[in-house]
Amino acid sequence: MATRVQSAGWGFRLGRAARRALRGYHRGEQQAAGWLVSNGLPGELAGVTVWAIRLALAAVLLYAVFWIAVLLLFGIAAASVARNTNWDEDDTLFEWRHGQSGYGLYTSFEQRIGADDPREQ
Repeated sequence: MATRVQSAGWGFRLGRAARRALRGYHRGEQQAAGWLVSNGLPGELAGVTVWAIRLALAAVLLYAVFWIAVLLLFGIAAASVARNTNWDEDDTLFEWRHGQSGYGLYTSFEQRIGADDPREQ
């Protein structure tokens, strides 16, 4: 009986890619520390330099994630405001019709808008 081989899911592939990337980064750190030591820097200072670079990289990534989160929150807020806005409301504030002062543009409070009020003549 043949065994059935299942293909790896996207989560497994993503984890494997992350592991490879971290392994490559770690190898690059070791090479950089080795290069610093070979050029005359003490080993402890080379380790501190690698940690300083690691912290600086983490700070830059956190800064970028912070601004992405701020933009995402503004986008969500804008979408919420747009969803809750009644876009047809402006049409109901003023209406062309016959009223107490004749035909014209009236507000919802029965007041005519316009300078040509026939009672003023």
